[in-house]
Amino acid sequence: FTHALAGKIAAATQDAGLGSVIATLAAPQGGMQFDDKWLTECANDLVAKSGSSLVLAGPMQPVVVQLMAYGINVALKNIGSTLTIREFPRNPRTNSILQLASEMAAGRVKQLFIFGGDPVYNAPRSLVQDRTSRQWVNWEDLQKSVPEVVRLGYHEDATTAASHWHVPAAHFLESWGDALTSEGAYLTVQPMILPLFGGVSELELMNGLLGGPNLEGPELIQETFRASAPPGDAAEAWSRTLRDGFATHMPLRDRPPTFNSNAAGGIAHNMWAPIPVPTADAPEIVFVRSYSIDDGRYINNGWLQEMPDPVTKLTWDNAALISPNYAKHLGVNTGDLIEITVTESIFDASQQPINRQLVIAAMIAPGHVDNSITIPLGYGRVVGPHGPLPFSGGSNGEEPATGDPSGFNGYLLRTSSNPHFITADGKTVKNVKVTKVSGHYEFAVTQEHWSIEGRDLVREATVERYREDPTFVKKLGGDDHVPAKIPSIYSSPPLDAPHQWGMAIDLNTCTGCSACVIACHAENNVPIVGKEQVRIGRSMHWMRIDRYFADQKPFNQDRAEFPQDPEMVHQPMLCQHCENAPCETVCPVNATVHSEDGLNVMAYNRCIGTRYCANNCPFKVRRFNYFDYNQRPVGKKTIAGKFGVHQEYLGPLTKKGAPDTMKLQKNPNVTVRMRGVMEKCTFCVQRIQEAKIAAQVKAGASDNTQIPRDSFTTACAQACPTEAIVFGNIADPESRVSKLKQQDRNYRLLEYLNVRTRTSYLARIRNPNPAMPDAHAVGVASPGAHHGDDHHDEHKPGLPEQHNPGTLNPDPKAEQPRAVVDPEH
Repeated sequence: FTHALAGKIAAATQDAGLGSVIATLAAPQGGMQFDDKWLTECANDLVAKSGSSLVLAGPMQPVVVQLMAYGINVALKNIGSTLTIREFPRNPRTNSILQLASEMAAGRVKQLFIFGGDPVYNAPRSLVQDRTSRQWVNWEDLQKSVPEVVRLGYHEDATTAASHWHVPAAHFLESWGDALTSEGAYLTVQPMILPLFGGVSELELMNGLLGGPNLEGPELIQETFRASAPPGDAAEAWSRTLRDGFATHMPLRDRPPTFNSNAAGGIAHNMWAPIPVPTADAPEIVFVRSYSIDDGRYINNGWLQEMPDPVTKLTWDNAALISPNYAKHLGVNTGDLIEITVTESIFDASQQPINRQLVIAAMIAPGHVDNSITIPLGYGRVVGPHGPLPFSGGSNGEEPATGDPSGFNGYLLRTSSNPHFITADGKTVKNVKVTKVSGHYEFAVTQEHWSIEGRDLVREATVERYREDPTFVKKLGGDDHVPAKIPSIYSSPPLDAPHQWGMAIDLNTCTGCSACVIACHAENNVPIVGKEQVRIGRSMHWMRIDRYFADQKPFNQDRAEFPQDPEMVHQPMLCQHCENAPCETVCPVNATVHSEDGLNVMAYNRCIGTRYCANNCPFKVRRFNYFDYNQRPVGKKTIAGKFGVHQEYLGPLTKKGAPDTMKLQKNPNVTVRMRGVMEKCTFCVQRIQEAKIAAQVKAGASDNTQIPRDSFTTACAQACPTEAIVFGNIADPESRVSKLKQQDRNYRLLEYLNVRTRTSYLARIRNPNPAMPDAHAVGVASPGAHHGDDHHDEHKPGLPEQHNPGTLNPDPKAEQPRAVVDPEH
């Protein structure tokens, strides 16, 4: 694809350098075919935006693709405008793990210091070959051959078990450090707390090993600062840097946009080896870092383990992600076990090829490419000689084994020659075979928790439809059938406070990253509950990210198949803080009530756990503490059985209390809830109260206690990287949230229920290039305007043709898009 696109752009821009590189490379034979019109329009789009576009190649792409991508950016004049390349003054060269492994195998390494990481677990499985047996030697055996190994790390893991010494590492929040930004600003990294367990930072240990002066972390950083600071009062400059957190005395030089086409062409020609197209009988294996735990380094972080993956909504596990078509070929459903066998070639033809095998549970992922398997790394870890640890899945046990041994170890297939993906290229890999094996694995997936089908919860349209009718959101979800004012027999308290809090969430900018979920978790002392509790629908997240697929094909309720190429959209869902809240009317003890500033608040001490409020909540955002997750060990098996009997089921028969470190993690401004109590989003009421108190203190004897406009926000809004969540005072017409709520795209969920939510959403607008050949095939999650703008329109069975779902599609001949959910549920 990159080769074809680069050729189109080179021809359109008349760029000789890129053209010469493309000329040295023969077009791939037998590769994937792309629509020439699609490529042409894609190139035209980029050329039309020369100097303001950007073409990026993924980090797993080979060097040839990286070279072509850079050449495209040079041809488009993006270097120096969209993309700036700067020279860093310090760019130390490092050797590869292959070079180190060769030195260790030759016996030339007498002392080995390992700073962080877990190479026994995640190092490539083919580093060096034994000279006698010609078999690959793994890292663990190489490490054990070194006379003395010292490990600096947070936890005892497989690498620690193969080491002679283990030095406790200081956490990054306990350590001093420094950094240099791309703008040339010098940053100081200052600890939030002293090391709790006598940990040592990498900087301090390295200084000691190199025989440096006997200095601690802040003194070492100050020495580095002095070496690069401009002449003057060094003490004053250092004090100012500590106070501000940065200094700007190290400007970096920009490099000119050069492209050595001769050198690039030579490198590309020598490395040009088009990858064979995967087939159903010889698929490709793609390794990716886990979205939650990275390469496995955060597997003991329960917050991240229980955070649903934005695409699959999977928690506490990884899976082999496959397309619906490939799943049909294998005859598997989500949860079925498959065996992946990779047959590797070796240098000596007299030796038998090596087979690497992994048994892993499959998960069907709509939109995944056919004949390919994606395996997130970081799971399936074992710890030294003790083997797999018993599953804990909780936050409060004394052993820090939150994630062991959840999931499957994709590193068993990963080699040094194929670190990112494996294909049967006939050279290093002879064959890749996938077969279904007996057994089924239970996943904990949250997408179908609290699902509400058949409602226009997510509303979106193409830009053409939006231009035709900017108020289209008011005609979806039955909103055009809602009278202007519906009387209520329930007497609501007056909302007469000077501040009236509300929230607006823009679906255009929400990426589903789940930063808001974790921020809410940390701010509000939300407990984690473990895989088993999540699997039965008891996750405690106050905010969830609902994921919706939208297909271009007509939706049939009886169609038991997955969409093949769907669109995807995310929708954050939290307590809507209804002014006419259904939960308040059913609580027998007034545990949930309304405040004068419009909040739906909880009085935890009143709650007797009837759960009437959760049943009556149309948005399903209330969470019930079935167990005392904050005070008792969670998820540790004590009695064997089909599912096991866990200690939380035994209640008062188990030890109560949380470790001191867990107590330090809690937010002291938020009540810690216990068993039998309902909880939910509070719009971070503790922050609201803090702002009120600050305004009262500042006002003194005056009556002006108005909180400054947009002076604080909720944890979720603060953490959102795209500012999709905006919180503020809706009584102030000049506040950001008020201005967003005045937009045409603004709508409230389930308006016809007359709950009058304080949280609203801004509809998503899709903007496909109309010149593309498939521009008409746009899947949208909202099926089109409901028939009739008049509330008194007659309700006849079915919809007239002119009001057929999918009218957001600009092409009347195109297949109509409809929202779909996973058919297996």
